[in-house]
Amino acid sequence: MPKLQTLFEQLNLHVKNLHSYEVAFTHSSCRVSETHKQDYEKLEFIGDAVISFVVASLIYKLHSQTLDQGKMTKMRSELVQKKALARYARTLGLEHYIQFGPQIKENEKDNDRFLEDVFEAFMGALYIDLGIERVSEFLTSIFKQDILEFSF
Repeated sequence: MPKLQTLFEQLNLHVKNLHSYEVAFTHSSCRVSETHKQDYEKLEFIGDAVISFVVASLIYKLHSQTLDQGKMTKMRSELVQKKALARYARTLGLEHYIQFGPQIKENEKDNDRFLEDVFEAFMGALYIDLGIERVSEFLTSIFKQDILEFSF
């Protein structure tokens, strides 16, 4: 796995707690002992909520005058679903940083589910480390153009 510092430099992120990010990129197949039992699942939980909140907020700011609640809900749903988040993860190059255990075969690693999970966990780590304002800025840079160009 390449060093996460490279990713942070590419994304212009000045992180404080490297450990949270290491956990964000660790699949549960790496839990091989009682001492190494952290994986991205808990960070994925908070990241999912943060992404949904920030995207909903951005949709509201950009479209509340032109779209009804149903269309805003549909837009958010499509933008935060598995395929979309996996695509964002690939755009950021997150697949190069995921740690898997030996039971995950090489041809299984490029899976949308893993990429979605890691994207969510990474956003969870960003939120915990840098706060809602910074993760909101970061997610806005990722989602804003798609929200502006969204078509039903």
